[in-house]
Amino acid sequence: MKKILLIDDSVTIHRVIDICIDKDKFITEKTFSADDAVMKLKNSPADIVLLDNKLEGITLLDFIGKIRSLAQDAWIILLTGAFDQFDDNDLIKSGADDYLFKPFDSQAIEAKINYG
Repeated sequence: MKKILLIDDSVTIHRVIDICIDKDKFITEKTFSADDAVMKLKNSPADIVLLDNKLEGITLLDFIGKIRSLAQDAWIILLTGAFDQFDDNDLIKSGADDYLFKPFDSQAIEAKINYG
């Protein structure tokens, strides 16, 4: 089974992920902070990382670099706000692999994580 690490400071997003992710296909770990995410990745690298692109206390490019150093093969999907100005150019600059606008539905998140 693939392992997903959700890094987002929103309780609502944590709940949505609980509902949307197929527990027969994926093991999901969740955290609200960058520091806790780093500890989790050190202990057990993830296959897929769902990362809030506006997580408090991080610089996106630096934090993605840290994730890559701990989980080189992880597929990193940024969770961006519906009103964020974010496009493919921003994705390339960030170093992530994909992005998904919040709010999202189960089919959208499933398509993204199954691709990764």
